[in-house]
Amino acid sequence: MNSIIAKVMPRKLGGILVTLLALALTAVGIVAAGPNAAAADGDSGTFIGLRWKTYADTAGQACNPKQAGQSAGRIAFYLTFEGKNKKTGAIEEFDSPYYMPEIKYCEDLQIPLKKEMQNIEETATYTDISKPKQVHWYVDGKHFPARATGSANLFHEGDTYWIPLVQQANQDVNNTKLTGMIAPWHEGKLKVAASYDIQETGKERKPYTSGNGNYPYFEGVFDFKDGESFSMISLPARDGQNALKKLTPATGRFKNWNEYTGKHKEFFLKAQFLDPEVAAAPYYKLNVTGNDIKGWEIELKSKLQKKEYQAKKTVPFKVERRANPKLAKGQERIVQQGVMGSEVTPMLKYFYLDDNNAEQIVKELANGDTVKTAAKNQIVEYGTAEKAAVKPDNKDHAAPRLKDTGVSSWGVLAASLATLVGGSTLLLARRHTVK
Repeated sequence: MNSIIAKVMPRKLGGILVTLLALALTAVGIVAAGPNAAAADGDSGTFIGLRWKTYADTAGQACNPKQAGQSAGRIAFYLTFEGKNKKTGAIEEFDSPYYMPEIKYCEDLQIPLKKEMQNIEETATYTDISKPKQVHWYVDGKHFPARATGSANLFHEGDTYWIPLVQQANQDVNNTKLTGMIAPWHEGKLKVAASYDIQETGKERKPYTSGNGNYPYFEGVFDFKDGESFSMISLPARDGQNALKKLTPATGRFKNWNEYTGKHKEFFLKAQFLDPEVAAAPYYKLNVTGNDIKGWEIELKSKLQKKEYQAKKTVPFKVERRANPKLAKGQERIVQQGVMGSEVTPMLKYFYLDDNNAEQIVKELANGDTVKTAAKNQIVEYGTAEKAAVKPDNKDHAAPRLKDTGVSSWGVLAASLATLVGGSTLLLARRHTVK
């Protein structure tokens, strides 16, 4: 933990950042991080107090009463003092090590100051310490997520120097949720810019501006993933700089507007895709829910679906014609029936249902090799033989007909010949018998 804080915690020495060893200082009693305590050995009898009250013209509750007693997280601050350099005896102004107390909403906290104190750089020890002159705040969105805004002003009451606390808008994204599927061609492109609008009671929403010309918009960029949580303060801006951190109460640049500060304004978090293609996709939608008290939820709802199917195509058969010299000219016959061929391709389609529940295809892709079945030709034979010529005298060979009976004379002649032959045969047989 000490190494982490040393990396993320800034310090002040002529505007130069130096390293803190916060836990080591806590262990020797220099950094106060505990609950209210009475003066003990080594304590000066003077306290720094944290109080959930405003000291504006109209005093009011600066925390949400419904959250009283709940953890407001950890804050970090250091103080500017004057003291006697124990080594040189010179009276010098110095900055204290960081104080990192856990605080609770609507509950005051008192921290005892020591009679002797090292400076923030741990290069000198001071005695005869003056009253604190100023408070300097630090938040980073991860270790110190800025649950409260602390004033730089101190208010002296008895033996305690009070620092007024104001509940800060919750800038945590508690969870990101993905509902539906992401198109494969959009993987790695789901970069989201999250920003705040503010709304004053009875007025329209407008983009939040910090009043700082260099960082006018409270916006952070992140890659959307399911189940992520983070603080907005920890996010970099579009240009990669951690602009949000520079808008925190530690810098005095970020004005905190919510219903508990008496300003009658509240935050609205919005989110949008940076990639133009993703932003234009009609099947994606970013929904933001939550509030500036409980934190936020960002859901990416996708209506995109995919389905596998078989794309079938019919291949027509060809007709093959063959001449047949044995078949009379003008005649045709099918000697092989044609069979249609086919091509079957496995496909994958991406689609979504629009507001009218109509299917809108986004993309179709081949999902395998095409299986082809060849068509079978139809074979048709046609005749080429000429018809036989008809002889002119065919009518003279017509069989005569008997006028009365209508029986063909050819028939009578045949019958007579048959009778004659039969008689001759019988006569020969008899002669043979007599001999």
